[in-house]
Formats: sequence, structure tokens, C-alpha cells
Amino acid sequence: MKILVKSIIVVCIAALYSCNSGDEDVSMPKELQEVVIGYSLYDDGREDREVATIWRNGEPSRLVKQGENFFPTGAIAYGNDLYVIGARNQGEKRQAVMLKNDELIVLWEGSRNAAPKGIYVDDNDVHVVGIQMEEGGNQRAVYWKNGEKEDLAKEGNSNAEGVYVYNDKVYVVGGQNDNKGSWDPILWTNGVSSSLEKNKPTSLGSRIAYDVYVDANNIYIIGEDLRDAVMWHNGDRTLLAEDSQSFSIAYDGTTFNAVGYEDLFNRKAVVWSASGTVSLDEGSTANDIKFFKENRYVSGVLGSGPDRKAAYWKNDELITLKKLAEDVSSYYAIAISVYER
Repeated sequence: MKILVKSIIVVCIAALYSCNSGDEDVSMPKELQEVVIGYSLYDDGREDREVATIWRNGEPSRLVKQGENFFPTGAIAYGNDLYVIGARNQGEKRQAVMLKNDELIVLWEGSRNAAPKGIYVDDNDVHVVGIQMEEGGNQRAVYWKNGEKEDLAKEGNSNAEGVYVYNDKVYVVGGQNDNKGSWDPILWTNGVSSSLEKNKPTSLGSRIAYDVYVDANNIYIIGEDLRDAVMWHNGDRTLLAEDSQSFSIAYDGTTFNAVGYEDLFNRKAVVWSASGTVSLDEGSTANDIKFFKENRYVSGVLGSGPDRKAAYWKNDELITLKKLAEDVSSYYAIAISVYER
């Protein structure tokens, strides 16, 4: 996923308890909780003006303790655990880290800056992708499996954005730069790279893949092609919309659902699918999508600049979140994750 104003992580938690007395079966109803993770910004000159924030049933609080820094970039739930990836400042470097519930796990302790961008959990294996800065200023696409790092690219600039695991194969998407100004979208399958635009002429601009979904018959990848939102389905490219961007994709059991925004200058959050395009609210951006049972959750941001507000849509109904504090100037989102326990 792309690191920009991505800032919401909605996590729905349901609990079911039951007890039996003879033939009587008494069950407590499921309790649904919606948890959102994002940022709150202060404009009063304080050192920790950018605060990682968690909303539990609409009530905001700090994601980490005051005085600690954490910059979340994505999240996923698996079983009873919530994983949040991000970075923290350690002296003069930025360190790639992950929160598993309240436990902080350092992914990379090297001497150079690093940042995770995508996460997937499969059978208790934790797969994380992102970037690591190299000497000379280049950035390198990297992949961590249970904390063990692997370089995905050896030369030039590269970037890993999203990861998915299916049938023991690890699919990573991102981009690679030839140091001549051209970025190409890349799919790595078990570490082997292939370009998604093999026959397209070189162009000075950004072509990059942000997210991927895989099943027995489909490989869906969404991304950006010179400021246009695009999707690759089993290698075939489809234009979703011009002057737009797409950031995240999910499968609803029937077809793909991708989210982003249309119109680079007058943004409107949208959901693209095989059944058409659903436009959400004016002046908004959608950056992540997940399904929970029959419900579709889309995270995003309302407004721009100092007027940004974190929000999400549940079945296309807008839910705007409260400020962490009165002196917060703006607040926004990153990713969305839905789970049950």
C-alpha cells in the first residue's frame, strides 16, 4: 500500500460466549466493535505533533504511550491478534517496526532507514514488505518473513507496496526504477520479478503497483500508470479511470473491489468493481477496503490540508471520527482491517 494520507484501520471485533445448564443453551449476543487507526496532527509547534491514534467504538486515544513515536503504515487482523506495521525514529534513523497487539517488534535494526508498507498473515507466518534505504540514496524493495529479511531487488531503486500469500506462494507488488527516471510496476512471485508492462515504451513518470489479491483463478493487481488508476487481471491491463489513483483491492466472494479516488484536483472517493463504479462523498479519498461477512468497509479521508478528517464508509454510509483532542488541527487515515473474536 502506498504511504500517503492513508490512515484508517477499521477493526470490527465480535465476541460470543455461551454456557450450558442441562438442556438449556444460553448464549450472549455478539458484540461488534469498530476500531480505527490513524494519525492526529497538532499545529502548536510541539515535538510530537504527529500522534498515532486509535479509535475504539468512536472514542479516540493514543496508539502508543505519550513520549513514544510510531508512524503506522498498515494493519491486518488474524485470529485474536491485531498487527500494525510502521516506523519509529531511533536517533537519526527511522526503524521498521510492528505492533502485535501491544508488543513492539523491531523488523530491521540496521544502520539505514527502513519502512514497512504492506502486511499479510497466513497460518501464523507474518509477511511484511517495504523499503530500505541504501548508501548513495537508493531505496530497495525488501520482504520480511517472521522477521527474516530478503532483498527483492539488487540494483537501482525499487519499492515493495503490497503482499498476498496463496497456496504457499508469496506475491509481492511494487515498482522498480532503472535510474533513468522510469518506474515500472513489478510483481515478485516467491522472489522472482516480472514487469507488468513488458511491452510498454519507457516513459518519464510513475508506474507502480500498490496492492494484490490472489485465488485459484485470479491474480488482481491495482496501481498507478502515469496518474491513471489501473488494474491488471491475470496480466491484462484495464484502465479504471483517468486522472485518478487506486490504492487497495479486496474480493467479495464474487468479484474484485478496488478503491481510490477520481479527479486529481477535486477528489472523490470511489469503489470500482465488475458491476460498476460507486462514488462516495465529494472532497474525499479512499485508501483501503476490507469485507466483514456481508459488509464492505472502506477507509479514507474527508477534506484536505488542515481540514482533513479521518473517516470510513460501512456499506457506503459515511462515518466521520472525532478528534483526539480539541487542539488537534487535522486527523486522517491509513488502512482498514476487519476481524471477529
